[in-house]
Amino acid sequence: MFKNVRLPFSIVVITLLLASCMKDTPNQTFNCWYLVDSGYITGNPICNKTRAEMYETYGGQYFFVNINEARFCWKLIDGLDTIYRRNVTQSMVDSLFTPFAIQSAQVQCNSFCKWKVLFRSKNNVNGAYGPDVTRIITFTGASADTCSTLTPGRVVTILSTLDTLYTATYLQEMD
Repeated sequence: MFKNVRLPFSIVVITLLLASCMKDTPNQTFNCWYLVDSGYITGNPICNKTRAEMYETYGGQYFFVNINEARFCWKLIDGLDTIYRRNVTQSMVDSLFTPFAIQSAQVQCNSFCKWKVLFRSKNNVNGAYGPDVTRIITFTGASADTCSTLTPGRVVTILSTLDTLYTATYLQEMD
């Protein structure tokens, strides 16, 4: 007789325990968030905080996005300036890139790449290097095919004259 009672009783107890563990505070949804600094998602997620707690803690200092918010690649246009960005949410575009928001479009992530490049010149006569210049270079359109051939540390000769060698060293791919 007790065998027949134990099984239903165990099921009821387990169901009640699971229900109490899954109970959520009314009007408070706890999530994980990424901080956004200068338009870039940074660091590890911060979890078990409500949106209100995130605003209270970081509201004026950082923007933040839910870790479940979809990220895309974007082409952002401001007058004559065009910026290509990866790993950007719709809320980031709407809030952080306001000047660009009217002229923004999602693009395929493989349609561009951005690299930090070190440009150098070397005097072939005395071996001295000229001033180094570092720039961020964006490859789009037909030149986006170049993206698959670039790796960190790759050195490309841009121009070689009798007295000077001009090179570009690809340092790292950027978001």
